[in-house]
Amino acid sequence: MLEGKTILVTGGTGQLGRAVCRELLLHGATVLTHFRREKKRRELLGFVGDLAQRRLQLDAVNPLSPEAAQEWVQSVLSGHDRIHGFVHTLGGIHPKQSVSRLSPEIWRSQFVLNLDSAFYMARALLPHFLQHRSGKLVFVSALGGLHGKAELAAYSAAKSGLIRLAEALAEETRDQNIQVNVVAPGILKTAENLSWGSEADAARWVPPERLAKVIAFLLSPASDDLTGVTIPVPGKM
Repeated sequence: MLEGKTILVTGGTGQLGRAVCRELLLHGATVLTHFRREKKRRELLGFVGDLAQRRLQLDAVNPLSPEAAQEWVQSVLSGHDRIHGFVHTLGGIHPKQSVSRLSPEIWRSQFVLNLDSAFYMARALLPHFLQHRSGKLVFVSALGGLHGKAELAAYSAAKSGLIRLAEALAEETRDQNIQVNVVAPGILKTAENLSWGSEADAARWVPPERLAKVIAFLLSPASDDLTGVTIPVPGKM
């Protein structure tokens, strides 16, 4: 499905990111992602196993600034003729707090992590995609980006902004054979979330490997007629 495709993934060492990397590798893609800590690099390599051979590249970068994002994309293009797709899994959620108690620092950090980083990467990649009149971008938002969540104002606002960014990009590139889409999952069934949720709760959550399959579809030729779409993946509500 993705043989011969080169795909960049942000947040590839996270629990969703590594499921995405593995799924894309299984479908024949060459995957490039990044890491900050050696432990995380080793964990990802162990998770994908033999699939990593020759088709997984991990770069020691942190694309949370426009300069870092631009340098990473240029570095990738120095070793690869084409980048065919991009997945933005990078993100995080803040502890629950009412707006009256939410600090400006947490507010700003949620936008930097969840939204600004997606903008920086899209901005760096678009000239390449426009040059080749081809490319696919997939952003990972959340159900909390569809509707505001109590005590999660910064997270909800940043994830909502990610959807609006994707919609704007889709309109700008609709005639350039570039597709920009979003997945909006409910709670992911990760080790971190299992530490506070009950088994009954977790049975309804979204396994990262199943969300990764939706993302792989959006990167495949089967999704060529979809752009500007947000796909909710709520789990077994």
